[in-house]
Amino acid sequence: THQTTIIKMKTTTLLFLSFILSALSTNPLLGAADDPVLDAFGEKVQTGVDYHVLPYNWSLGGGLALRENSKGSTCSFDIVVRQNRIDYGDPVVFSPLEGGSVVSVSTDLDIEFSLKIICGQ
Repeated sequence: THQTTIIKMKTTTLLFLSFILSALSTNPLLGAADDPVLDAFGEKVQTGVDYHVLPYNWSLGGGLALRENSKGSTCSFDIVVRQNRIDYGDPVVFSPLEGGSVVSVSTDLDIEFSLKIICGQ
């Protein structure tokens, strides 16, 4: 019975922790939804401005970039992480779906590469 009690307690604790983690991950903390996203310099991320997306840990590589898809599709690209950590990759622009000049934590947005690519027909 002692073994059964320990197993029940572990199961109950696990279920409780799962519930708490689920609740916190689906419901942002009060006020967090309107918090602005900050860039590497602590400035608010602006819409319509070029940014380079880099890993937080510089040892993990460089920035995001477009690379032509090797599967032979015409004008098809993959998003890759540059291997060289000093290669910032290709710039992107953040465009919120509902307007605004600053990207907030809860902003629904499009992220587009700023490159102008002309594809052959």
